[in-house]
Amino acid sequence: KAPRGQIYDRHHKLLAVNTPSFVVSFTSYSLNQQEIEQISRELAGILNLSVQEVKTKTFSSLQPLDPVLIAADISREQALTIIERKASLPGVNVSIEPKRQYPEGNLACHVIGYVGELNLAEYKDLKDVGYRIGDRIGKTGLEAYYDKLLKGDHGEQQIEISASGRQWRLLRETAPMGGNDLELTIDADVQRLAQDALQGVNGAAIVMNPRTGEVLALASSPVFNPNIFLRSV
Repeated sequence: KAPRGQIYDRHHKLLAVNTPSFVVSFTSYSLNQQEIEQISRELAGILNLSVQEVKTKTFSSLQPLDPVLIAADISREQALTIIERKASLPGVNVSIEPKRQYPEGNLACHVIGYVGELNLAEYKDLKDVGYRIGDRIGKTGLEAYYDKLLKGDHGEQQIEISASGRQWRLLRETAPMGGNDLELTIDADVQRLAQDALQGVNGAAIVMNPRTGEVLALASSPVFNPNIFLRSV
């Protein structure tokens, strides 16, 4: 996965960043329904999810070789457990991928927006321009408006696999290319003052530089914390 471009305020203060996280995915190649159900039950126990939640994803692969995202941002202990049980979990893979975070919480939340997992309808519209099942894309705000610039280009691996679907050897690899960073005219300190002034009030505030037209703050109340949309499943 390509790391998403980061978002800064006018003074280069980070408003949207990437942090490493453990991700578990599943490829159904050569596995029958009974085997997939057994894998789903074992994964559900490790990840503290319902069996039905996991089965919905393990049976959702559009193609036998297309990996589907089972859970993101799992704990180190859960990742190690899956790796240790690799023999009984064919088709299950644990990798380290970048996870979006908003270090300033609700600051400029309506402006920045948030990302979420690509749904099936979005995938059908975007698969021809480099998007994949399991990708996280911008859902609102600048994350959505500039998604194609922020997302970057994924790398690729050509892997030889056995008849049972186990990875045999790496044949070719292309490195990912990170997305473009985005620097806003927003001043984080002015934005915080505007939001504080609106606490307890339903309304909006705009602060502009009259000489340049630059928007220094664009606040709306009530606010939300975009990190709550970055669920692990």
